[in-house]
Amino acid sequence: MCVRGDPTRSLWLRLSSWMARLGAYTVGMTANRAPDSTPRAPLWAWAIGLLALVVAYLPTLRWLGMTWLGGSYHSHGAAVPLIAAWIAWRITRTERTDAPLADDGNAFYGGLVVLGGSLAVHAWATARQGRLLSALSLVSAIAGIVLALGGSAMLRRQGFPLAFMLLMVPLPWLESASPALARRTAASSVVLARSLGVSASVEGARVSLQGGALVVGAPCSGLNSLGALVTLSVLVSYLLRGPLWAKGLLILFSPGIALMANMGRIVLLLFLGHYVSVDVALRYFHDWSGYLLFLLALGALLAIGWGLGCHGLRDDI
Repeated sequence: MCVRGDPTRSLWLRLSSWMARLGAYTVGMTANRAPDSTPRAPLWAWAIGLLALVVAYLPTLRWLGMTWLGGSYHSHGAAVPLIAAWIAWRITRTERTDAPLADDGNAFYGGLVVLGGSLAVHAWATARQGRLLSALSLVSAIAGIVLALGGSAMLRRQGFPLAFMLLMVPLPWLESASPALARRTAASSVVLARSLGVSASVEGARVSLQGGALVVGAPCSGLNSLGALVTLSVLVSYLLRGPLWAKGLLILFSPGIALMANMGRIVLLLFLGHYVSVDVALRYFHDWSGYLLFLLALGALLAIGWGLGCHGLRDDI
């Protein structure tokens, strides 16, 4: 019984009653569905749940946006949620269930547990400025909403786009590895350039030529192409048909392909700097060569995938 004059308790009882009705609606819809249908909550429930997440995670979303725009090594992260949303939409259009699942009746309440735990982690991490943990909990919170409103079958089918969203989260320790990677890349590039007749010496990340010097900075260390190509390899391995072991190898090969492509770019810069001029190499080749070498790296990735038996787009999404 609600005590008159206690608005907090009255609001809580109303909220509990609303959640119970929504749970009964979802569970009842699951119990009455046909064997080949997909359990769905009303669109307003999805809209309310996702809007509430946006409001709750607004500081984390702002941090993600600033990191994507300000950190070139993870600028591709902005495309990850868009791609994940597109795949989720494609799966939703084609999803079918061969038989009802016995545990779907408890999916709503299980989803609320996952969502509540994710929000608790988010609150704890936000209080301690732990943006990384908060961003990771955002993915699990979305999974909780999918489980609660769509059922366990939908959660399984949406497993890849949910897991793919983890790649949108920047890893802060990667940027700290940039100076060491730049030095290694410079040293390896000089060794290769010397085999082509280029007279060059290296000190740290600085490469000296007869007509000037080049510095392998953080943008040229390979982190930019490394993160982007690994993310792309995960997407490609999902979209292509092929054995699971081959897809795993394709993802494992992607870091090496990215670093080798970046090293090849620096070798070409040194080659032009030695035989033409450093000014020409920096002015006419430096900027657009990154895009060219990334396309070549993508082509190498697809060629390796073809050789491993991953070819042809899957037709179930």
